[in-house]
Amino acid sequence: MMRAVKSAAAVILTVLTILATSQTPGAQTDAATLLASAKTIRCTFPVSVRTTWKDGVPQPVVRPSGNFVVNIREIKADAGSAVLAVGTGGKDITLVVAEENRYFLDAGGGRVAIAAVLGVFSTGTRLKASHSVSDYTAIDIASFSSQPDIVQYWGDCEVIPSAII
Repeated sequence: MMRAVKSAAAVILTVLTILATSQTPGAQTDAATLLASAKTIRCTFPVSVRTTWKDGVPQPVVRPSGNFVVNIREIKADAGSAVLAVGTGGKDITLVVAEENRYFLDAGGGRVAIAAVLGVFSTGTRLKASHSVSDYTAIDIASFSSQPDIVQYWGDCEVIPSAII
């Protein structure tokens, strides 16, 4: 059991190292400028780690996420706001600007999700990103008891011209 936790931790650290690997200063500046000017982004996350608990021990499982997609529009850095595209509508979310990075926070109903878009290119003009979701609402009915659901996704984002999303 500990071997599985250590293996998952090694995978997580490897992915985080890849995300944090720096590029040339000029490339970082260009990526930061692109992100700073973004009004709409589409993020695709092909890999995830889902963690549950069994007998009090975290059980992380690395898996493909089937290209989980997050669309964010109406990004207003000066107001600290954005809109998470949901179906044909949208949900207001909070934007935190930290140096050249953008963190989009969606919280409510026992769930917190944070999409981190970094001012660093992954490939071409796509920006490195991660998306973390922690979800728990206590439900205890007869023989069913809810469990916390924690997922970390990794991928990248593209800046979308205008409001295509």
